[in-house]
Amino acid sequence: MHDVVYPNAEVVWDSVGTIITVEGTNEIRPRSHEEWEAVFQSALTVAEAGNLLMMEGRAKDTGTWMEGAVGLIDATQLALQAAEANDPVALFDAGGEIYTACTFCHEHYWEKPPSAMRP
Repeated sequence: MHDVVYPNAEVVWDSVGTIITVEGTNEIRPRSHEEWEAVFQSALTVAEAGNLLMMEGRAKDTGTWMEGAVGLIDATQLALQAAEANDPVALFDAGGEIYTACTFCHEHYWEKPPSAMRP
């Protein structure tokens, strides 16, 4: 999770947003084909991680774990569609769905923060 899902989900989450300061408003969004492609590739990696989580030997159980993995895949499919359409609003919404999918699993399975798991 820490080395594959999280950094790639962060690309999606950080790709769109609004920063309002005294100086004005800054809309963050992919602006070039390459930036949209980077978001697409990161979302694809997260979706594929969901598939890997369902593999025999990796799945914690056949119930809640599988539900969470499928939820992660479904959420990232929304991000893939948004990136293909160059739609920053849909991408922002998809980021929220990915966050919800991640939180679902964390509520059931997260035992230690990722920093405690690294040497």
